[in-house]
Amino acid sequence: MIDGRLARTAVLALWAAFFAYLWLTGEMTRYLGPRTYWVVPFGAFTLLAAAGIHLMTLRSGGGRKLSVGQVASLSVLLVPIVAVVMVPRAELGALAASRKATGGVGAAGYSAPPVTSGAEPSFIDVHFANESAEYGAKRGVVDGRPMELVGFVSQPSATPGTTFELSRFYVSCCAADAIPYSVMIDPAGVEGDFPVDTWLSVSGTLRQDTQGFTLEAQRIREVDEPQDPYL
Repeated sequence: MIDGRLARTAVLALWAAFFAYLWLTGEMTRYLGPRTYWVVPFGAFTLLAAAGIHLMTLRSGGGRKLSVGQVASLSVLLVPIVAVVMVPRAELGALAASRKATGGVGAAGYSAPPVTSGAEPSFIDVHFANESAEYGAKRGVVDGRPMELVGFVSQPSATPGTTFELSRFYVSCCAADAIPYSVMIDPAGVEGDFPVDTWLSVSGTLRQDTQGFTLEAQRIREVDEPQDPYL
């Protein structure tokens, strides 16, 4: 049978390497929100230190052999790593946005974030400005305001030249709690085909009517997905 301390050392080292990979490649931004980024470097250093301590104890000898049940338990700990490596990474796009919205997990019902001075208004601010004129006034989300948004097309135009929906996900803890926020875009004569899930940078002017705010576009250009795709 396998020496227990050696097996645990290997598992700890693999998890340390996994966290280091997420940290150094920036992949952690696809699974965690900004508030929990610290978990990744902390996990990498802590697990690496734990693996080193286990490695030093191997010299003393006399380790117990693992039972079949313990081997199975340690194997289960490696399942998340295998899943991330073997399964193509899931993208939060138009399909996920529509599912969260129809399933009641969208932005509705969430409280507005605190107003911070100096920060440019975003998808979140437009959403809550549609619900509260007072909030919109505090954030400067008013009719006639110039704005630029970068997001993905979550609902394309029904016919060429008509409005479409631009969205971006907000992640507070991890990708599982991602909330889609959307803004309607009026192409306003800007030519182009904007298929679903295409990332766009849209510059224009906010216009308000009885349905809420719409960004009347003056320039629309296709862009690469940001390194950090979440708000």
